[in-house]
Amino acid sequence: MITTYKLARTTILGGFTFLIVSFVVLSSCEKRVTPNKLERIVQKDTWRIGSFIFQGQAIEDVYNGKTFEFTENGKVKVLEADTLTQGNYNIGLNKEPTTMYFSGFYDSLYYSLNDDWIVTSVSNSSMEFESQNGPSLHTLRFIKVD
Repeated sequence: MITTYKLARTTILGGFTFLIVSFVVLSSCEKRVTPNKLERIVQKDTWRIGSFIFQGQAIEDVYNGKTFEFTENGKVKVLEADTLTQGNYNIGLNKEPTTMYFSGFYDSLYYSLNDDWIVTSVSNSSMEFESQNGPSLHTLRFIKVD
């Protein structure tokens, strides 16, 4: 009788411990942004810059009134009233980390976008990126235009 009680108690405690350890491990795993998910989200909507920290300075005000469209052929169209500016983007194949490359912006206003941006967060309403160049951490956040 005592042996059966000890066995049942050990089994229950062991199962409980396993559940706690499993919960901790699964909840601490960060969900990665895959290149396919990023491509699907970036191409389906129009975006605006919500925040942009470049060399320690907030410069998002420079981009007020400008919208960004990402096409299937790797073009970024920046629209403001009757003005169209274009650049390029490419999504890397690796997902640890997923990287988005901006290039081809030669206008001084957009030149600071040309970089290899690590994707830190993506949802249907926003995309967040960061880039480390020397001592400067640059951050960029796009927000979906409603």
